[in-house]
Amino acid sequence: MRCIALPPLQGADGQGGENLTSKLPTLLTSPGNRKPRQPGSFSSPIRWTGVVAARSPCGFRSNSLYRSVNKAPSPVDIADTQQLALTAIQCILTGAFEMFLVRELPFLSMACNGLDTMVAEACAQQLRLARARLVVTGEARFVRCERQLHRVQRQSSALLPTSTASENYTAAVDAHGKLFVWGRPGWLEERGRDPYDPKWPSITWPKQALVPTDTAGRRSPTPQFLAVVASRHAILALSKDGQLNFAQVVRSASGYATRIDIHALSEVKDKRMVNLSTRFGQAFAVSDSGEVFAWGLPSGDPERPHLQSSMGFGKIATCLRPTALPCFGPGRTPIRSVSTGVSHTIFVSIFGEVYSVGCSQHGKLGLGVHKDMEKHVLVPQKVRFTCHPSPIILAAAAGLRHSLLMSTSGEVWGFGCNSEGQLATSRGSAGMDSAANSRTLWQPKQLDRLPFFVTGLAAGTWSSFFVTDLGRVYYCGNSSYLDIKSRCFGRPKGWEKARPMRIPGLRRIVEVSVSMELSSAHKWEHALFKDERGSLFGWGHCGHSEFPAPNRRSFQNEVVPIGFWPLPLHLCTE
Repeated sequence: MRCIALPPLQGADGQGGENLTSKLPTLLTSPGNRKPRQPGSFSSPIRWTGVVAARSPCGFRSNSLYRSVNKAPSPVDIADTQQLALTAIQCILTGAFEMFLVRELPFLSMACNGLDTMVAEACAQQLRLARARLVVTGEARFVRCERQLHRVQRQSSALLPTSTASENYTAAVDAHGKLFVWGRPGWLEERGRDPYDPKWPSITWPKQALVPTDTAGRRSPTPQFLAVVASRHAILALSKDGQLNFAQVVRSASGYATRIDIHALSEVKDKRMVNLSTRFGQAFAVSDSGEVFAWGLPSGDPERPHLQSSMGFGKIATCLRPTALPCFGPGRTPIRSVSTGVSHTIFVSIFGEVYSVGCSQHGKLGLGVHKDMEKHVLVPQKVRFTCHPSPIILAAAAGLRHSLLMSTSGEVWGFGCNSEGQLATSRGSAGMDSAANSRTLWQPKQLDRLPFFVTGLAAGTWSSFFVTDLGRVYYCGNSSYLDIKSRCFGRPKGWEKARPMRIPGLRRIVEVSVSMELSSAHKWEHALFKDERGSLFGWGHCGHSEFPAPNRRSFQNEVVPIGFWPLPLHLCTE
């Protein structure tokens, strides 16, 4: 690990650097007679004058950060390096220790308690000032160090979604950690129901998920939540203490939702989870040690057996309880995040590697043409990149027939079906002569039509969404709703589907989510967009109260604000 000595760090206002660096020798000294870390403990003989910075697990790089220790830095290098060092420490202290040597971990643990608070506050203050300038001056740009800090934070937050668009309903966590659900959850599990059956009414106003009362009528405090994911079969929420919870909608005899109960998932109560994903019929959760727990059905729709897929256990079967995948975890490959599609799943390791499993048709696993012939991949396989060095992947998004990968450098890679332009690339697969194959990417390709830094993404049935570091949202592909087809978001006539279009009416967006409804009779889908103030915006089908419509139309082809969100605190149950 390359390390450098930095000059005293400064806070976001240029003050307070002396306080931070003056405390470091104390923080790095354990109780007793133990001394601060000596220069000789590193591979490079340097003088200890400040904070040690290293390559961040989130993957940022800087020439000034890796400059020769014998070269005197210029004032510009010093300023950039100071903030990059803060970013590095912030990323490392949030739990990504894999870039450190074993002998360095004890020193880090001694510094964590004090450094975590100071570094987090310094980073937060720097971003507050920088974003305040953006609000005042409109399109003002970040300086280099602030931009880097901003991008790292935005990409990291994409791993913990606080709002999710699912089949015919919506779930979201507010700023106070409270979970709310509205729409028509669970309707698709009832086979043969009329979509307008009054016996299955929608939840038109957000209903809070609460811990149920005991036999004595007492209710335990409901935990605060960090993230939520949902599918037609389940609503999963991650609490601030890392516990995995599931929500259960309780309905009366007439079909009205009387309450939503939240329960801890007892099978993994001794594990601390850091990431989760569910879609269609399968669910996955990632622990802080890199283990992956999977459970669910072979297919989310019993009437569609062709959508069956393996979860990674070596066979296609039902698994009703969370079970650890044998190929991931300590001593093997630790996983950082997971993304679930309809019939395939993408895993991203803490080293930035990518693994895929499930149905291999249409190249959506990114394993090459030969794997597509096998139809099913039963255990996770590593996705190979044709470029060198390979990109460091941070997060993924799995759609119906395509997959997206977001790298730490803001680039997006994709593979799978591109028949509707959902992969924003001008290149097809090399060596493919037929028209069908020319619209399929069998291996990861960089999406060359995205000339911006991407901090968030989502993959739908035939669509892709990209959030930039400036809070803009771009869209490519098509909607599955047949009435609008290629005119999504008012796209001009003749606009090429694979050419990303900026969605009008959205600014300072930090999060995007899109549902996938595969019903043969109805192609309902909706998307949610969340800005940095916590406000939500909706697009798509709203006939089941997925979001309130300003008119009587059941499909909104323009972005509309969800006026009741965020809810006023006095309207919450707790």
